Amino acid sequence: RADKSKSAEDATEFIDYRPTSNIKVSPSMFSLDAAGDFGALLVNGRLFEANKVSLKAVSQHTFNGTRYAAELVVEHILFGDGSYHRRLEQEAGVVAPTVTDAEAAAAHTDTHAEAAAA
Repeated sequence: RADKSKSAEDATEFIDYRPTSNIKVSPSMFSLDAAGDFGALLVNGRLFEANKVSLKAVSQHTFNGTRYAAELVVEHILFGDGSYHRRLEQEAGVVAPTVTDAEAAAAHTDTHAEAAAA
């Protein structure tokens, strides 16, 4: 529940967006996406990192019932969510792909089957 006694000026201590020069820009079918470190946002004691900004050629949402010609979307991830960082490392070729739970379970089962057969 939001604290309505706080003013708009108080919100600045919870927002730390910043310009960056180290970004990767890639077009998709309906947007232009820029991935990088764009700062962070603190909500209810949880830090969300702004990691992607997308400019959509046609708005995805409506505002007061109106659909606009374009929309700017800032994507955030919860600080400490390693899955996003592992994906970036994989794309950069820094680490080997992680094993999914299903793959780990299958490997575990195969190992036990081999041990029982021996």
